[in-house]
Amino acid sequence: MLIRTIPAALLVGAALLAGAAPEASARSTYCSQTGDVCYGVVSRSPVRLRITTAAAFFRRYTLCVTGPDGKRDCRRFRMQAAPHGLRRSTVRWSRNFPNRGHGTYRVRWRSGGSPLGPAVTFRRRAA
Repeated sequence: MLIRTIPAALLVGAALLAGAAPEASARSTYCSQTGDVCYGVVSRSPVRLRITTAAAFFRRYTLCVTGPDGKRDCRRFRMQAAPHGLRRSTVRWSRNFPNRGHGTYRVRWRSGGSPLGPAVTFRRRAA
């Protein structure tokens, strides 16, 4: 028997992710088919990257950002309790990753060495 409250609670997390306006032709958010894992770019100024899960699937995860120059930087972060039994982590890009110039950045969340889904992107434009 499926518990219906978890998908309903995760919709709250998905709604938070959906609040960020996606770039044209670029994926800025992702949710798994089951809705258990959602992540993406939730703010563009400053850039904030968030992952939300329906349960404590993992305590830590790796976030990798590839700059427009092709160089990749990875850092580990902890998940934290969130309302409605969800788990969440929000990372401010500028505080945790180097600025590699203007252009498109690719972001990938990983756990246990495996990607949690496809990469998402954000674009940094010239001032």
